[in-house]
Amino acid sequence: MRRRNLRLKTLVLVTLASLVIVAGLAVGAVRLIDRTLPGYRAELTERIGEELQQPLTIGRLGLTWGWTGPVLQLSDVALLESAGGATVVRLDQLAVRFSFVDLLRGGRIPRDLTLVGPQLAIYRGDDGGLRLRGLASGGGPAFSLDDAATWLDRVDRIRVRDGQLGLAAGADTRILGTLDDVEMTLQSQGTRHRVIGDATLPPAWGDHVHADIFAYGELARWRDLAANAYVRLGGLNAPELLSEAGLETADLEGGRSDVELWVDWADRALDGARATAVSKAIQDGDASPVTPPLRMDVNVEPDAQGYAINLESLRADDRRVEATGRARVNPALTRLRGKITDLPASLAAAAARVGLPGARQLTGEGRVSRLSFRMPLRAPGQTRGLVAFEDLGLDHAGLGLRLARISGQA
Repeated sequence: MRRRNLRLKTLVLVTLASLVIVAGLAVGAVRLIDRTLPGYRAELTERIGEELQQPLTIGRLGLTWGWTGPVLQLSDVALLESAGGATVVRLDQLAVRFSFVDLLRGGRIPRDLTLVGPQLAIYRGDDGGLRLRGLASGGGPAFSLDDAATWLDRVDRIRVRDGQLGLAAGADTRILGTLDDVEMTLQSQGTRHRVIGDATLPPAWGDHVHADIFAYGELARWRDLAANAYVRLGGLNAPELLSEAGLETADLEGGRSDVELWVDWADRALDGARATAVSKAIQDGDASPVTPPLRMDVNVEPDAQGYAINLESLRADDRRVEATGRARVNPALTRLRGKITDLPASLAAAAARVGLPGARQLTGEGRVSRLSFRMPLRAPGQTRGLVAFEDLGLDHAGLGLRLARISGQA
C-alpha cells in the first residue's frame, strides 16, 4: 500500500515537473523564434488579427503561462483602421489569454484581452454614434463603438490598464479633458454584460471617478441595450466647474463635492435617475464663508413633457431645509424650467454670492416663497424668472445697503 502511494506521488511530481519544463521550453522557444524568424511573427500577427477581426502590427512577441492556459504577450502593438491601413491607436502591450481546455478541443478564439497603455479620445460622430480615436490624432482614423462591441462579443473579458481617455466635442476638435490612470474591465456572458472602471479626473475638475454598469441585450445591437449604472465622482472642484459654466469664481476656493448617481436606461432613453451631492463650504479669498456645507438629494423621472427633476431633500450646515423644488427639461434637452418654494433667504443670498462677484458680502434673512425660472441650456445668460419673498431682509456691508421686512415679487 505504501509502495503504491509512493508511486502515485512520484508520478504526480514527475508530471507536474514535466509540465513546468515544457512550459519553460515553450516560453523560450517563442522568444527564440521571435528573434530569429521575423517571418513567423508576421504570420502569427496575421492569424491573431483574423481571430480578433482586427488588423494590427506587433513589435515584439512573448509567451507566459496563466492558471488556465498560455498568454501571448504582444508588445509595441498598433491597431489599424484596416489591413495595411493607418494606425488608430497604439498599445504598450496586448495580452491575449487562451484556455488550455479550449485549445485541446480545437478552439483558437482567446478568452480575454488586456490592453495596456491605450491613449484614446471619445467623441460623437456625424451619425450620432460614439467613436474612438487616438488621443493625439485629431481628425485621424477612428473606431466606432460597433467595433468595440464586436471584440467583446467574441471574448469573455476585455481589460484596460494604465490608459488615458480624452473627452472631445468632435473628430478634430480640442480635448475638453482627459481621464488618467484608466483601469477598466468589460465582461460579457450571453446577453448580460458588465463594465467596471476607475480613473483620475483632470486636476481642475476633481479627484476621481468610479463606474459600475450592468447592461442587458445583444451587443450587436448595443444601441438597444437596457442598463443600470452607478457612478461616483469624488472631490469635484465646484468653483472651477462653475467657472467652466461661465460664472466668475476666480476668487473662490473650497467647495469640494462628492456626487453619487444611479441611472436606469431603456428603449434608447433615460428611464429614471437619482443623485446625492455633498459639498463642503465655499469661501472667498479672505476665508469668509460664501456657501455653507450642503447635501442635496434629487431624482429624475421621464414624463410626457420631457424629464421631471424633483428635489427630495436639502440640508445646510447639517440642518434640514424645508424647501421643495421641481424642474423640467424638455425632450430635446435644450430648455430647463423649474420652481423652488419656501427657500430660506440665507441660501438664496449664498447662491447670489457664488454667481455674482458684486454680491460676495450679501446676506439675507426671511423667506423666498417662490422662485421660478426658464433657462435656455445653450445660453444660460438668457435665463428669465420670477421671485416672490416674505419678510425679506438684505444686508450688503460693502455697499452700506440694509433692507428689512420687505414682501413682494420681482
